[in-house]
Amino acid sequence: MLHETVETFDHYLAMRKVIVVCLCVLLSGASLSWLLVRSSSVSRSLATQIQRGPGTVIDFAEVAPFPWDRLYIFGPYTSPEHVQKSLGFSWPEYWRTSIQDSKRANLVVFVRERQVVHWFEHPRKDGELGYLDDPKGYARGEAHFRVQREGTDGLVLKREDE
Repeated sequence: MLHETVETFDHYLAMRKVIVVCLCVLLSGASLSWLLVRSSSVSRSLATQIQRGPGTVIDFAEVAPFPWDRLYIFGPYTSPEHVQKSLGFSWPEYWRTSIQDSKRANLVVFVRERQVVHWFEHPRKDGELGYLDDPKGYARGEAHFRVQREGTDGLVLKREDE
């Protein structure tokens, strides 16, 4: 009888481990999915606003309504050294981007308290952001830009005063 109790308890512990591992995998997948969805939804929202055309003012605080202090935009072929110097801290996730080797997108980075809280690559075909590449970045209250039509670049975002 004692032997059966020990086997039942061992079985219980094994099942509990399996359940914990499954929950961890599910939560990790859900977190990753949420980040990917948020990335595409912020980029999609930005593209939708840009498509409204010249004269449209885009406020990044509205496009990205989560907490952030500073916005950085980096154009194609931006080096990791330039990104990290602009941010003022090391950002290991830079290597998950394709910005260094691609001309297809601009890198948009949101920082809060010296930590990257969100980033995405915005396709240039959905609105050119390269004119906003500034190593100082933009405070949340400064991050509003006007859509303009610019030659072969099509619809672009520029500072309101340009």
